[in-house]
Amino acid sequence: MLPKLLVLQLLLECVYIISAYKHVILMHGLFGNPEELSQLAYFIKKVHPGTTITAIDAYNHEFSLSPMWEQTEKIRAMMSEAMKKHKDGVHMICYSQGGLVCRAALQTLQDHNVHNFISLSSPQGGQFGDTKFLRYILPQYTKEILYNHFAAYDSNETVIDMGKQPVKRL
Repeated sequence: MLPKLLVLQLLLECVYIISAYKHVILMHGLFGNPEELSQLAYFIKKVHPGTTITAIDAYNHEFSLSPMWEQTEKIRAMMSEAMKKHKDGVHMICYSQGGLVCRAALQTLQDHNVHNFISLSSPQGGQFGDTKFLRYILPQYTKEILYNHFAAYDSNETVIDMGKQPVKRL
């Protein structure tokens, strides 16, 4: 736990040096919720007293299994609202799957005022193999069933490789 806190402190100090006191948007990861980011929010406020923070309250717990583009569209709208309120810019810190959703939202925004985007433990380059936690959460499902559930489908209802999906641009 201590090394993680030291890395977190270093990241926060880097954000402080680059540009201080901008609004911070936080996004949780898979099966998470905004409350799991409360310690991070505490550290931010400790290092930057007076910093305002928005912890995205959407797709919590099992709802984080919703299709990624659905999540991206809603999170993008929520991020845009926070950005409109803070015209001088914002910082974003997004954890795990939240980093993927935030990155997709940023890449599909026409314009944004995000000064720093920090993606913590997000599989930006993809993930090799399956994760062990799925067998504990969903023990009755095989990898094939889960893949077919989470993969995208084309108009003929055939599975599309996730890496070959087109990026939605608005």
